[in-house]
Amino acid sequence: MKHSMEIPMDQGVRPCRRPAPMLLLAMLFCCLFVAMTPARAQTATEMDAGSNDTTTTTATAGPVTVTLRNNSNNPSGNTFAAISGTAPTATFTILNQQYATAANLATNGLSIGGALTGNPRYDTMDSIGTPTNTHFTSLPSVTSGSGISITTNHAISLSLPTKGLQESGANPTGRQHVADIQIDFNVPIANPVLHFVGLGGTASSKGFVTEFDLLPALSTGAGNLTRLSGNAAFAVSGNQINNNVPNAGASCGTTSSASCGSVAVGGSAVTRVYLRAYIRSNQSIAWSSSATAGDAFQIGVSGEVSDMTATISGTPASVTAGTTYPGLSVTCTNNGPNFARSTLCQPIVSAGTVSALTCNPAVPNSLSYANGSKTITCSFSYALPTGGPYPTSISFSAATGAGNDRNGGAVLTAGNNSSTPLSRNVVAAALVSSRKTVSVHSEQPAGCGTIPGTPDPAAEVVIPGACLHYVIRLENYGTVTAPGLNLTDILDTRLIFAGATLSGVTTTAAGYAFNKPAAQTDCAVSTCTIRIQNGILPARSAAEILIRAIMK
Repeated sequence: MKHSMEIPMDQGVRPCRRPAPMLLLAMLFCCLFVAMTPARAQTATEMDAGSNDTTTTTATAGPVTVTLRNNSNNPSGNTFAAISGTAPTATFTILNQQYATAANLATNGLSIGGALTGNPRYDTMDSIGTPTNTHFTSLPSVTSGSGISITTNHAISLSLPTKGLQESGANPTGRQHVADIQIDFNVPIANPVLHFVGLGGTASSKGFVTEFDLLPALSTGAGNLTRLSGNAAFAVSGNQINNNVPNAGASCGTTSSASCGSVAVGGSAVTRVYLRAYIRSNQSIAWSSSATAGDAFQIGVSGEVSDMTATISGTPASVTAGTTYPGLSVTCTNNGPNFARSTLCQPIVSAGTVSALTCNPAVPNSLSYANGSKTITCSFSYALPTGGPYPTSISFSAATGAGNDRNGGAVLTAGNNSSTPLSRNVVAAALVSSRKTVSVHSEQPAGCGTIPGTPDPAAEVVIPGACLHYVIRLENYGTVTAPGLNLTDILDTRLIFAGATLSGVTTTAAGYAFNKPAAQTDCAVSTCTIRIQNGILPARSAAEILIRAIMK
């Protein structure tokens, strides 16, 4: 048995030569000129006088929040301005005090501000420990020892008195856990840099130093530490920040010195840095209980934040199933103020498939903030596959993000990372499919032409005289009516036609016909043809032809 169906469609290497003397001179001059060309500024998000209040206040365990600002000509200059939109902040909080309570914090605990710093919570980086600019580095991507001005850049000032250790009888040597410092960023920061100023002091001939461990398990997005710069005493080993001189002092400029330096915290989207603070001494002299004994030091922060936005173009005016639309594009832009790290850029469609997606530059990447190099362009093709069922419209949008995106992070649908969706109607189109099945209705010929009749549930063997039941199912998955439906089915010559019915087809079109043989036609004598001519199948509907025939 076979059937056919027709549906109208709407639808070479050059050798090297020794340069002449004058040419050689010109080449040397050119090389010299290139070497002397200054590098383009790379902006950085830093702490300056406009970030926080520099007046003196009482000691506190925090939280103290600093608003970071953009230095547009880092690393060589200091042109600071507020960051528009979502401004990044760093919030410092002292936790887990080991030798102090809230009542005696100022005299016994690690605090922000306090008497040892002269009471300001926030000050320039030259206020403690006699550092130099070259001790610090603003970003991992700039030259070591550049990008920080100790007279312009600021930092949080902290006091760690030794009185609490003396009163508790703490071991005078070794590393003593004193408290924890939690630094929270309100937006993700890429590879934030921590600047430590003046870690170390002396009291009663006893030298000591403040040291830190990064605790990744209590941090968010922070994985490891990398030393960027510092004086000889400033040492980084794994996730520890140490002082490597035998007996530390209070100044970063002496042989037995305090430590000053910068470390990068690894991670493209850091929102919390958790440090465990220790005080260490190699001298067995008892800790001093003097009100002026202890370590005054500073911690500053710099890093990079970005703001990625996306647009989509080239979308079709409407969508037809089975058609591939090339030449669509997504443009993702870094609105700064710094490099975007681990960027994302892609289209989003509500249905259908995206193919041949190519991005320039390839993603993920690090994207500049400078005009001419701050965009990613991705081209792609789109298709709505055939087979249905189909939606009435397709939504197209562009999505982006970055690890350090300050307005949405790396979540494609968060903040301003996705564009306003464009809705495109699915063009009305018919799509008809057919399927044919056969079963044994009865093993007896009696009543075979009565449709639907009652099938014999025990019938399963095709024997002479058996009644066979054929179902031809037609489905229109499309969004509009399928006119001009034509189908032809021819029964096997071993059969005797018994009957056929048709349902689900609209019969109002001119020239419509449903043709079938006369009952009891021997298909070997006369061809048994069942045919639909010029039928109409409504959108998203089905029709069925039921055929009965007797096996000779």
